[in-house]
Amino acid sequence: MVYGFNDGLTAEFRAGGGRDRRRGRAAHRAGLGDCGGVRRRAVDGRVGYLAAKSEQEVYDHEIAMEKEEIRIMPEVEEEELALVYQTKGIEAGIARKMAAEVMRDSQRALEEQVRKSENR
Repeated sequence: MVYGFNDGLTAEFRAGGGRDRRRGRAAHRAGLGDCGGVRRRAVDGRVGYLAAKSEQEVYDHEIAMEKEEIRIMPEVEEEELALVYQTKGIEAGIARKMAAEVMRDSQRALEEQVRKSENR
């Protein structure tokens, strides 16, 4: 058993598992199988929801960080973009010009930086 974590499956074991004290063997309580299946589906749904919510929160945080980085150190972000373009095979001078062009529009710069972060 894992302490401090309950994915719903351990709870089912505790609720339905046990020993028949009179006979000294494992006991199965009637109807538990149906409840366990419903419980598992409910847990799966909650886990899926929490995973999606967590992923969205991470994505939102990443966008906020990129936005702040563009605001406080645009030169560094421009250089990063130029390097990304160079890794894609674009000549250094052209990559710097492309990065400078992108950085003139803050929304476009943010979109490019987020796209760059996603491709890491």
